[in-house]
Amino acid sequence: MNELLWFVSRATGVASIVLLTVVLVLGLVTSGRRRPHAESAAVVIAVHRWLSLGMVVFMVGHAATAIAETYVSIDLVSAVLPFTSGYETLWVGLGTLAVDIMLAVVVTSLLRHRLAERTWRRVHLLSYALWPMALVRHPSRPSASPRRRSPGVVMSLARLLETAGLTGRGGAAFPTGTKVAAAFAGHADLVVNACDGEIGAAKDGWVIAHHLAELVEGASLVSAGRPVRYAAHRGSATASILAAAGLPVLEAPRRYVSSEESALISLAHGGIARPMTKRRPFVRGGVDSEGNRIRPTVVLNAETVWRVSQVARLGADWFRAHGTPDDRGPRLVTLNTSTARGVVVETEAGVSFSHLLDLVGGLPPEVPAVLVGGLGGSFIRAAVVPTLRWSRAELARVGASIGPGVIEIPHPDDCPLQLVDRMLTYAAGESAGQCGPCMFGLPALARDWHALVGGDRTAYGRVRERSDVLPGRGACRFPDGVARFTASALHAFADHVGEHQAGRCPTHDRTYDRRGARVDAR
Repeated sequence: MNELLWFVSRATGVASIVLLTVVLVLGLVTSGRRRPHAESAAVVIAVHRWLSLGMVVFMVGHAATAIAETYVSIDLVSAVLPFTSGYETLWVGLGTLAVDIMLAVVVTSLLRHRLAERTWRRVHLLSYALWPMALVRHPSRPSASPRRRSPGVVMSLARLLETAGLTGRGGAAFPTGTKVAAAFAGHADLVVNACDGEIGAAKDGWVIAHHLAELVEGASLVSAGRPVRYAAHRGSATASILAAAGLPVLEAPRRYVSSEESALISLAHGGIARPMTKRRPFVRGGVDSEGNRIRPTVVLNAETVWRVSQVARLGADWFRAHGTPDDRGPRLVTLNTSTARGVVVETEAGVSFSHLLDLVGGLPPEVPAVLVGGLGGSFIRAAVVPTLRWSRAELARVGASIGPGVIEIPHPDDCPLQLVDRMLTYAAGESAGQCGPCMFGLPALARDWHALVGGDRTAYGRVRERSDVLPGRGACRFPDGVARFTASALHAFADHVGEHQAGRCPTHDRTYDRRGARVDAR
């Protein structure tokens, strides 16, 4: 139905232009020095009026179907008030202005007998401005350009992705087909996120290094001719590969929050690479904190875009043959151990968690827990790892999620509380500096955890309280992820926390006094 509305909207637009051209020619004929006389003039004027009525009907139909179909983000307000549309403001604004002028001409023509001849004629002459506006506007619309993919092609891709069950591989697991459809509807620019922004992540760089041609193919399918940029951390090997391939690189600072979706959109529009408040999805456009206009933009993870090209080439059935009913398709996982960093493996949901760990030597018996998802993820106790499978449903049982697909096996000789201490200290220094939870909450949480590591028995309550109150209070979700990470650490290392509160570190066999100072080592 939506595709039918799209074609009807374009057809009625073309019909309006054709009729407008004929009406203007007839208007010139009846008003010129060589205008027809008597009965001939009456016939020409009658045809002029009837064709004008037909043109108005087609123009109204064009506007109505443009509002109804969802490939383009035009609402009733932007169809009435010129230059208020977030989508192609200039061209849609010209169309709206043409409709407004036509309405003025129609109304004054109906009231001609009540108006002064000079007033009616001046308004009527405005109709000549309709023709150049309509003619310039029509071929300028991106959806009408022959360089663009037809809506049928792109929406067929969106339906194919929905059938395949592809979800985002960057962490949020949002349905990719829905995102692609929304991107086409808003004529959104595309940013391919290859930053590997999570601690320990390496799969985006792996895709760039090993499947760049397929990635570019997927980006071409998704963008439908709109601009594409490839985001990578400044000075990274990934950025170098992209630049060497002649691709437009969006270089992000090497900071944790710089690769967040809205931060990349801000950077792409000349702003600072830090998260923006999301009043509505940026795929529909918007404004930044300073009121600057943000073009419709969609951000997709590099692995996600690569999977798009695979689904388009190999089909939905191939994709659905991998994974589980809730987590379709193959997926990449980054494995990190004390001796092997950034090991990227291709797997699928439903495989044994222990099988993944065995690929890098297995889980040492001295390690009490495994970290899944990095700084925004969760620790999973080693005792339950053999019972788990790698899937959203299975990980949800223990309060975890697949997230960006990062697994960290801590060093057996590393105190887990000190590992968390280092990560929280890092998090406190990565604040976007935009709101209290980031600027003050995360540093306070890091200080309290450091005190907990040192044996401060009052610190546990403060850490627990902060990890409970931080979620949902920030401008972005960075504090939420850190709070989740901290709460999972308290749970996974409960025995270890108890030892530290008693003044001992079982890993390093250290003793602390009540102030947290080390007093001896056995």
